[in-house]
Amino acid sequence: MVWYKVGSADEPPGKTGLAHFLERLIFKATNRADSEFDRAVSVSGGYNNALTVYGSFWAR
Repeated sequence: MVWYKVGSADEPPGKTGLAHFLERLIFKATNRADSEFDRAVSVSGGYNNALTVYGSFWAR
């Protein structure tokens, strides 16, 4: 699992929403990008997701 300690809590005043905007660009920008990225991660045995929330829970 990879975590980056950046997000909405790290946005400067007046720049709120940038973390969510970038998350949407990375994971939802185009259907082509989604399928290529998902395929690359899946072939490696991985799973991808991005969250822009204060807390979350994931179990498998």
